[in-house]
Amino acid sequence: MLRVSTLVAGAAVAFALAAPAHGAFHITTPSGNIDCRSDAANQVWCTVEKGSWGKARPASGCPNDWFPRDVRIERGRVIQGSCRGDIGPLCVKGPGNDKCRVLAYGRSVRSGRIVCTSRVAGVTCRLGDGRGKGFRVAREGLRIFR
Repeated sequence: MLRVSTLVAGAAVAFALAAPAHGAFHITTPSGNIDCRSDAANQVWCTVEKGSWGKARPASGCPNDWFPRDVRIERGRVIQGSCRGDIGPLCVKGPGNDKCRVLAYGRSVRSGRIVCTSRVAGVTCRLGDGRGKGFRVAREGLRIFR
């Protein structure tokens, strides 16, 4: 969780900026091309809006839209592609939408044991405090860490 410390009347007061204790977050990169969200500890879902990859075929029987540039960590597994009928992890601006915030390059957020870090080269999300299974998504491609 990101924290900012401020001195107020000689005392340090910490304000949590990221999310509740279970690790929920909804972020976008400074470019706005990669959006990620976590609604529960130890799971994360990212989508690359514009990219030169993502030819994965939909699962048979997908009755909704297929999103080949969706990648997620769920139940300890990395899964590419998503059959969904909603906006998924997209950050949508406007009244009534949740608070999606920009995660500056070089900054990280946590969902349980998953750490996601924003860099100019893309977003990396990995289990095991950032060293285990996971993925790096970018406009140019996807890398899966096994």
